[in-house]
Amino acid sequence: MLLEYYVTEEGNVPVREWLLGLPAKHQGLALRYLEQLSRLGLDARKPLVVPVGPSHYVPEEVRAIERLHNYPLYVLSWPADGKGYHIMYSYVSRSPKFMLLHGYLSTNATTVPIFLG
Repeated sequence: MLLEYYVTEEGNVPVREWLLGLPAKHQGLALRYLEQLSRLGLDARKPLVVPVGPSHYVPEEVRAIERLHNYPLYVLSWPADGKGYHIMYSYVSRSPKFMLLHGYLSTNATTVPIFLG
């Protein structure tokens, strides 16, 4: 499945910018998880990805994209150094592709997968 970075109207690329801000070893791990997501495509399931639910914080700009295009949201997650790393993305069926929308870090890695396959 094709992975594409979301580009804002101002030309910013939020996920790419977030990834570049990570330490090098975490960038490499993130790329391995993104490769796995690309390889599995729509067959990706828990614990690698989960649909965004009511307990997820979703930035307003991501909610706006979801409302505008009616794309379902998912989260790709992986642990590293006791933290959880996450990339929020949507499936764009007309392309088909995954649009990478938002990257973030949580301080609790116990709820994210340790599977890398």
